[in-house]
Amino acid sequence: MPWRFGCDVTEFRALFDGWSMQNGIVLPAGPMTVDQLAFERDGTSTYTAATFAGSSSTSIVAGDKQRATDTIPASALGFGVSIPKGTLLWSRIRVNLPAGSDLLTNVASRMTGGYASYFDPTTQTPTIYGTGTFTFVSGESVLNIGYGPTVLVGKCATGGALSVIALGDSIVDGQGDTLNPQQSTGFGFFQRAQVDGSNGNPIAGLNLSRNGTATSHWLDATARTYWTPYLAYANVVVDELGTNDFGTGPGSTAASSTYTALQSLWSIYRAAGVQKIVRTRLQPRSGSTDSWATAANQSVATGWAPGGQRDILNGNFATALSSGAIDALVDLPGVWEDQANPGRWLTNGAANYPTTDGTHPSATFHGLGAGQLRAALLGVTVQ
Repeated sequence: MPWRFGCDVTEFRALFDGWSMQNGIVLPAGPMTVDQLAFERDGTSTYTAATFAGSSSTSIVAGDKQRATDTIPASALGFGVSIPKGTLLWSRIRVNLPAGSDLLTNVASRMTGGYASYFDPTTQTPTIYGTGTFTFVSGESVLNIGYGPTVLVGKCATGGALSVIALGDSIVDGQGDTLNPQQSTGFGFFQRAQVDGSNGNPIAGLNLSRNGTATSHWLDATARTYWTPYLAYANVVVDELGTNDFGTGPGSTAASSTYTALQSLWSIYRAAGVQKIVRTRLQPRSGSTDSWATAANQSVATGWAPGGQRDILNGNFATALSSGAIDALVDLPGVWEDQANPGRWLTNGAANYPTTDGTHPSATFHGLGAGQLRAALLGVTVQ
């Protein structure tokens, strides 16, 4: 899996977890053993093995939170005081799963250069220590998704660098983005925004989204013990929740209740030391009789039409920006919505150009959203 640092990093650690967020916290069945983990410096023959309290292996068990490797200094990869911002590293990992256990997949191997597969360990025991492309393992099956660290946490040589966490549902998770191969930071408008148009100048980011979640899932007291510790590493949160609070037919109090819940989340971010909150405006939501080829054949979902609950909530965000409750507001509808036909997706006559389901943006629109978000992120100042 490829990694790029968002600042000059003097040292770093990899963190692993034994939980996932679905409609509540889910713990995996059975332990998973990290047999070997290493980090490779791209384009060189330099790599370093990672250890856990001095051991090359560790078991990730259900409920583990931020199981960390030992600290890896810049010098271990042949650098001086620090690893320069934007340097491409590769994590190389071999894990063992007993029969009946779960693999918490979190790595998209279609990221450019990424690779994942599974095989029978009783017949194959390849080492990952080395550099360059993995050698094909006899009998392996290639995966579109695989396993890797939840995140790399680096120590910046100087202050002022952005460290961003996204909290949201399938919209910010990247559903609908079919870009293949992906760029080095992954798919979806949040991950695309982590690099510029040349795949450079990276912003450190962690996407804590989960399909189908609403504010209630993240405010749950048990869930908070799992996800809020990651706020300690962030100075910016991108908050995108709200779509699943509304559904396709929100009642007359949906905007007010969702806004109240979001304010509670914003208080959690601030209490954890997050300096800036970047909020996105809710996207269009509609049906279509011509696969969203035209505005005329779209039917806006109840509550999502002009003057409805979506517009009320988006208006609340503007008020929050003025009061300082949030620090930036990303106008996704400004590039996703037909400005001449409010509430409808922007079209160009081609089927499925903006969306394939009326809720999630297409790959093209994820790209447009990435530009909006990156501009907002680069516009905030952190210490």
